[in-house]
Amino acid sequence: MLGRKIFFFLVTGLALALSACARDVGLRGQLGGSASTLSGQESIIQPTYSGTYTLQCAVSLSAETVLNGQSVSITVTAAGGVAPYSIGNTVGQFTGQTSFLNSFANLSANNLLVSNSFTVTDTQGHLGLCSYQLTVLPSTAITNTGNGCTLSASQTSPTINNAFALTLTPTISTTYTVLSITYQSNWTVAYNSAQTTPVGVNVTYTSEGPRTITASVIENGQSYTCSLTLNVTNPQFNLIASAASVAIGGSISVQPVLLEMSSTPAPTISLVSSDSAIQIAQSGSNYLITANDSNPHSFTLTGTLTEIQSDGTTLTLTTTLALNFVTAAQLPLACQIVIPTNNTGFIINTQLTFSVVTATGDPVTFNTVVPSPDGMVGQSSGNNINVSFATVGDKIIHILGARSSVTGAICNGNGHIDQPLFVSQLTY
Repeated sequence: MLGRKIFFFLVTGLALALSACARDVGLRGQLGGSASTLSGQESIIQPTYSGTYTLQCAVSLSAETVLNGQSVSITVTAAGGVAPYSIGNTVGQFTGQTSFLNSFANLSANNLLVSNSFTVTDTQGHLGLCSYQLTVLPSTAITNTGNGCTLSASQTSPTINNAFALTLTPTISTTYTVLSITYQSNWTVAYNSAQTTPVGVNVTYTSEGPRTITASVIENGQSYTCSLTLNVTNPQFNLIASAASVAIGGSISVQPVLLEMSSTPAPTISLVSSDSAIQIAQSGSNYLITANDSNPHSFTLTGTLTEIQSDGTTLTLTTTLALNFVTAAQLPLACQIVIPTNNTGFIINTQLTFSVVTATGDPVTFNTVVPSPDGMVGQSSGNNINVSFATVGDKIIHILGARSSVTGAICNGNGHIDQPLFVSQLTY
């Protein structure tokens, strides 16, 4: 009888143990408790489950090898449980994914392997464990210059206000971390990101001169820098005319002026007039401008320069020039004020006598004489004028509406003549 009872208890205990084991295996299969690996640089540790929920988290880093004191972007992705999630007192509540910066120090002489872990919690207290590792180079790490990366530009002489392509390529490892690219002293882009292909960026400079571009990378646990020096140019295109105005029936020679332009291949230049009566003919490196009739013409000449850059892109520059075909009376004429050498001098309250003539000696007629400041106009005879000043100092004589008495041509293109002088209390 005693033997039967012992047998009964053994069978019952074994059945209960098998039942509990079956329930445990079924629960683990339902929760997906096996370790898994997500894409990218994530490092996943077997999560801790609570209740009937599965809470998983993964960590990705912007760089897995960093310099002493360098900041790294840490991205945490959570799944399962009941959102939102939190990470202790470090990060506030988030749904799905959150990122934060952390910096790492290494004051030793050797590389430092850093391993960190933290717990993600959902709103119902379910937990997930995350961890990551990275290598911090020592503060005494030697930076290798020039042999870990190369910088190349699509243009050998880029021009201002025009973008060109810049490419950073590793030379040691296909997987590398780009720390930064510095385009000029106050223009740095911090990447702190892992790359597996060359990094390409478009760069535009707004001023001319030499520019040195520097890149900093990490390959195989070593830091490297490489640089590239370019000369940024400011190409200019202008048109210079032999005269702004010529008499009807004449011609104007226009010379293109190119500054900081590439000679290979040679740029192309085209000129277009706003007046259909104007004819343009190329003569050597210049252009001859004429009119096909005997009428006055005021027109604008527009020049367009096209140059193919070293990367195949096209640089286009335009400029304009105002020109005139006029009657002889409309031609601008150089005129000047002539003060006789036997004049008593520029002293206050004393009349100053002068005349106005053209550059060829022809007399000039005019509309108005303005001696300024504190000046008075006295009696005039022919093209001789008398003025006086009541105070000492710098003065100027303005003549308006001046033109040649012989041809009627306007003085200096606008009829204005200005003569500065100094009035003293003493006789010279």
